[in-house]
Amino acid sequence: MKNVVSKSLIAACVTGVAILSTAKASVAQVNMSFLTEVAESCQKDVLSSEYYQQMGYKTGEIPSKEYADGYLLGDCIESRYFYLQVISQFPWLVSTKEMLPGYPVAVAVSLLAEANTFSKTFILDCLVSKNSESQECTDADGFKALSSGLIDGGYVDMFYGNDYQTQNKRYSYMCPSCVVAYNKNPSGRKMIGAFIEWFTTLEPSQRKEVMSILGDEQAQINNRVSIQNEADKAWNEYTAIRQRMTEEEKERRRRELLGE
Repeated sequence: MKNVVSKSLIAACVTGVAILSTAKASVAQVNMSFLTEVAESCQKDVLSSEYYQQMGYKTGEIPSKEYADGYLLGDCIESRYFYLQVISQFPWLVSTKEMLPGYPVAVAVSLLAEANTFSKTFILDCLVSKNSESQECTDADGFKALSSGLIDGGYVDMFYGNDYQTQNKRYSYMCPSCVVAYNKNPSGRKMIGAFIEWFTTLEPSQRKEVMSILGDEQAQINNRVSIQNEADKAWNEYTAIRQRMTEEEKERRRRELLGE
């Protein structure tokens, strides 16, 4: 999506997406255009062994389609919907240079915002220091999403592990190339340093825009919370539509059996 999460946004091969395109433009504050896009891409990728293999997963480590559809689809839809909201607020992020080869800055900003939805990040203090080795950067909880890596504790733990690894697997659905980029050079300090270097190249107005989603003022935290809440609503809307389609299909088969 938007040349980041997936190179091809083709029509989904799994039933359940088509109805999204006929729904109202906005349902319960959900952008149905965004939801349709992420539903198509997530149903394609979450159930695809090739998608996981491009990140380095081995055959025995790839989750089954049943597990992926039942437990992982929501992570994908929420993360990608979150990302689309971020770049809709700050479209210029997409055109900026990559933080590292294969690691778009637009994704880094989204990951940092999603990982710190309800908490302070202390990222600004680190950025002011302009030194990834500084104490301010060491203390910046908000940067843990970048400095801890995207696959920690093994591939299998990404899908069956604890809450920390659950957050990491959401990242893999937002940006598979970021997983590859990090694993090629797993240095937390390098990740933070790359972000600092990118941030210092921005115009003052752009820096303020970035901090409007990564900062610690209440309005900035509220911005993250609002984006996350809409992503949650998008997943709820998707499940409601899918459940309705399932019930309608059951009813159709009953009528067909009875010759009605």
